[in-house]
Amino acid sequence: MLSFFIAKRIYRDNTGGKKVSRPAVMIAVTGIAIGLAVMIVVVSVVVGFKKEIRDKIIGFGSHIQISNLDAMYS
Repeated sequence: MLSFFIAKRIYRDNTGGKKVSRPAVMIAVTGIAIGLAVMIVVVSVVVGFKKEIRDKIIGFGSHIQISNLDAMYS
């Protein structure tokens, strides 16, 4: 809530004092939005690669496993 208040205060400065230029604020907001979108895409790609690698490693197992008859499995 505090961040929203500060952002609103910077974007709409009604005090008549030194104002932050509107294009600078829009560039900053656009940069943050693009950065967040890139982070979401990168995390999605990494999770997908992790799943694919896990599936490939699990696929290395054979359908039949030969083991010692005397081995005690419970």
